Amino acid sequence: MRVMLICLSLLLAACSSWAPVKPATVNTEWSVRELGQPPVYPQGVVSLEDPRYRAWVADVNAYAYYVFVYARNLNDYAKVHGWRPPQVAPICEKFDLWVVHPIPQRISLDEQARRPEDISRDLATQLKRILLNYREDRKSFQKAYEAHLSTCLN
Repeated sequence: MRVMLICLSLLLAACSSWAPVKPATVNTEWSVRELGQPPVYPQGVVSLEDPRYRAWVADVNAYAYYVFVYARNLNDYAKVHGWRPPQVAPICEKFDLWVVHPIPQRISLDEQARRPEDISRDLATQLKRILLNYREDRKSFQKAYEAHLSTCLN
């Protein structure tokens, strides 16, 4: 019995490779079909329990599903044929870029500062100047960025 089962399975496997293979047909043409008009709301409907209203809701749902399936199939067709959505650049007005103060690489002390109080005063003055420059840069950046955001369409 085992020998017969083994022979039968070998025979089945061998015969299946002789069967002609049909190449899959790919539809290269998209059948463009105009979408019909959406269902029109029936006149004279006074309640939500009216059968005409229920029929209209069913028609609207069927139409929405049809539009969804149509758009999905069109999208799939476009992807198969290599179409990719373009990268959308925001449409904005061009603004002049603000001038940023340079970042100091080092702080040079005043030649005249010899006492600790003079060195401290000189450092505080220079750090205060750097802080004020950074605050100015921040304000000008925020102003330019808000203007940019207020004019962009995307």
